[in-house]
Amino acid sequence: MSVAESVRANESVRVFIVDDDPDIADLHAHVVANLPGMQAVGRAHTGLAALTYLAEHQVDLILLDMFLPDLSGIELLQRLRAHSRFVDVVMLTASDDAATVRAAQALGVRDYLVKPFTPQDLQRRLLALQQRLATTVPRSARSLAQEQIDAALGLNEGDAGLRGGAAGRTSPPKGLSAPTLQRVEAFAQGAGRVFTAQEVADALGMSRVSARRYLEYLSEQGVLQVSPRYGVSGRPVLEYRALPEN
Repeated sequence: MSVAESVRANESVRVFIVDDDPDIADLHAHVVANLPGMQAVGRAHTGLAALTYLAEHQVDLILLDMFLPDLSGIELLQRLRAHSRFVDVVMLTASDDAATVRAAQALGVRDYLVKPFTPQDLQRRLLALQQRLATTVPRSARSLAQEQIDAALGLNEGDAGLRGGAAGRTSPPKGLSAPTLQRVEAFAQGAGRVFTAQEVADALGMSRVSARRYLEYLSEQGVLQVSPRYGVSGRPVLEYRALPEN
């Protein structure tokens, strides 16, 4: 049973925690234990221990670290997918390189939170995940309207309150994904310098055209300042900088 199916059935979401640091795993378990509708059912500190547990127990959601003593989080997830285990996964890791994010995305990771983060950050992410997956495609569905497909893919969601900033207060326009918008804004706020659409595209594993659409929206919302860079051949390159949050 997935997170979405547990939510729809009003059953507690069974969360399994995989982190090589026992203290960090305990902190994650404490956050989960204080969320309505969720329970921490187990934890593992190595990849092989996690695979052994998952072979014998049914879980709905895995909170997965990237750096384990024996396997990487990506390798562990690849083994699960190879055995047709499509349990929902949230990566909680210090790994912020674009290649790892793309690999996680390709393996169906539902969310990706970079350490260090606060317990409140994790709590907000998990609550948003519950709400988001409540609209996912049910196994019994034979066909869906476009609006249902958009909702299942998160294309119509604002995810308000997930994080601060203008993008978190209003729903993005049609065609922009709220989770992707939050990733772009997070990159902008953490850059600490001017950057281009190509830099965002390279960092987040998306096309330059798509990156520019998100950056233009954030500029319209007053989150970013945009200015042309002159002195190069051809058309001027647009540069973006995050404005201070109110």
